[in-house]
Amino acid sequence: MVFALTAPKAQYCLEYDTKFTLVGGDSGTGKSYLCELAVYAYRKYAFVRCYSDLPFVSLSFFGTNWRRDLARVEHSLVILDESKRFLRTPEFVSAALDSTNYYILMTREPFPQIPSEWKRYVVMRDGRLVPDPNRSLQAYLED
Repeated sequence: MVFALTAPKAQYCLEYDTKFTLVGGDSGTGKSYLCELAVYAYRKYAFVRCYSDLPFVSLSFFGTNWRRDLARVEHSLVILDESKRFLRTPEFVSAALDSTNYYILMTREPFPQIPSEWKRYVVMRDGRLVPDPNRSLQAYLED
């Protein structure tokens, strides 16, 4: 499945086929911007174009009660940034695993709470989004 965003000076395309897709990279490479663009696309801002094989929700969808909010989402793509504190909790991982959703998670840190079956991307310093099934997110973080 595919999720793609285009905006002035930015273009991202992710393919996902596992429950979790992690997007890593150094600080300032564009992970948060990708998440912001997803918020704008979710809110239907005109300057951002989006293609998604599934309905999607972005981090702006989640208020103070993430459990309630997540329970309202089914058969969708959920895009979250590591700024959401609940992201690394065992409760969130359990709820995500039990759901019918797919998840794209922006993170700088390793994510040992999720199962080993996940896809990796890294945002390079020049802003390119590069899939790499042969290297762990930790390896990028150590570079």
